Parts: sequence; C-alpha cells; structure tokens
Amino acid sequence: MRVIETKVWSPKDIREAWDMKTTLQEQAVFISGGTFLQTKWEKGLPYPPHLIHLENIREYNQIYSRIENDSTSIYIGAFVKLAECKNHPLIKKSFSLLSDTIRMIAAPAVRNAGTIGGNIANRIGDTIPTLLTLDAEVSYFNGDEVKRERLESWLQRKEDSLVLEIILTERNASFRNYQFSKKVGRREAFSSSVVTIAGVCSIDKDRVSFIRLAVGGGDTVPKRLKRSESLLNHQLAAAINPQQIYEEILKEYEPVPDAFFTADYRRKVAANLFMAEWENWREENGESYVK
Repeated sequence: MRVIETKVWSPKDIREAWDMKTTLQEQAVFISGGTFLQTKWEKGLPYPPHLIHLENIREYNQIYSRIENDSTSIYIGAFVKLAECKNHPLIKKSFSLLSDTIRMIAAPAVRNAGTIGGNIANRIGDTIPTLLTLDAEVSYFNGDEVKRERLESWLQRKEDSLVLEIILTERNASFRNYQFSKKVGRREAFSSSVVTIAGVCSIDKDRVSFIRLAVGGGDTVPKRLKRSESLLNHQLAAAINPQQIYEEILKEYEPVPDAFFTADYRRKVAANLFMAEWENWREENGESYVK
C-alpha cells in the first residue's frame, strides 16, 4: 500500500499562495481540481511534499460579464470547474464552441473536479486550441503584479506565473459562421489526447473573410496554424485547393512524439481532421463552393 505524506496548504489569496510557492520551491505544486496531477501520479511521478490548494480563493471562482470598449467580455475564473463552464449560460450563448470542447474532455467525474485554469496552466490542455481560435486572453499573477495578455503570447512565456482568469470578448464572436472542435484520444478519462483541433471561420460572398485554426495534443503546446490560415483567408471558397491545405498542415504542425504515437502519425491525424471539417462545411454550403 502506498503511503502519501503530503501537506496541503490553503492560502487565503494569490499573494499568499505565491509566497508559499516561493518559499517551498520545487517541494510544492499549485493544485485546484488536481485532475492533471493525478494523470502524472498514475504514471509514477512522485507526490510532492506540499500541495498549495487554490480552490478556496473565491475571487477567481466565478464567471461574470463586463462591458469593455463597447463590447461585452466574459471573465472565467481559473478555479471554475470545467462542468460549470460547459453549462454556464453566458458561455453557451456566445461561446458555444468552448462548451462543446469541454464536453469532449474526459468523463463527467473529471469535468466535475477539474478546473479550466488547471487545463490551461499545464499548457497542453484540450481547451487551449479552442481558446486560441476564440482569441482568448488571460490574466495572471507573475509575483509582482496582475497582468493581462493574449493566451497565444502567454503560452510562449517561460517564467512562472499563476493563471487567474480567462477573458473572451463577444465582438470576436461576430465573425463566426462555422466553427468546430474535434478530439482524438486513446480513452475517455485520464489520458492525454492524441490530437485536438479547433477552427472558426466566416464566408462573405463566397470568399473566406475570417479564419483561425489551432491544433494541439499529447505533450505538444497548442498553436495557431497561421501559414495554413493564410492559404485560406480572403480566398474564394471555390478556388481553394484542399490538397495544398492538407500538405501545409503536415508541414506546419510540429507535434511531440511519445511512447504511443509518432509525430508523423499525429500530423496525419490532424490534417485528416481538418480536411474532414472542410468537407463538412462544403456539404453544408452546397456545391457552389466545391472546387
């Protein structure tokens, strides 16, 4: 029988939590829902001597809206459960793609325990491709101050930080008339996805007027596929060459291999998923857009 000797700390605010981590260093980890850490422990990663439990910091355990620059922004606290995010009326109304994405994450018991901040903080969570296509921002604490920047930029940062909120702005939702999120995984619960993709686009007078594509999976930090986007954006839908897009995705996506799947396999899965969505879109919009 495995005996776990770990001390759990419950800070009252973000500053106290940060100071605890600064003092305990590598002996401590932040934890909220704990589902991501559980996957690591099941693989044999040692339990840390100290857990800094964040879930009781109420300030970042809520979802609310705020008017900013004549548009409504939805703030999602990092410690909000995934299940609450999936079912929240503000998210379902304006950002249904995020709700649909969360529905694909693990099993209900995991979504009831895991938090959206935890899914993002590890930088490989399944919500990230969708949030990238929605141009999400994050607010985070870096030890000195609370800062706010686009999620895409934050993912590239190497220094430690503590994610506090995810911000989605409704003006960015008005561009979308087709959106999708797909996941291929080894099994439903407690397993990293093989590949996760997401996309949003808009067609105006037979021309692609707006598009964002993103991909992640496994231990790969999700990213936008900007070169692939450039081959589609502002192009006449009927003139787009699907084979060219497929080949560009294969070149642009650079997944991390693991013991189960090679990088080449993940590339092909991702490219095939995107092409399947292209075919779905063409079927929905009729033969006039078929090359």
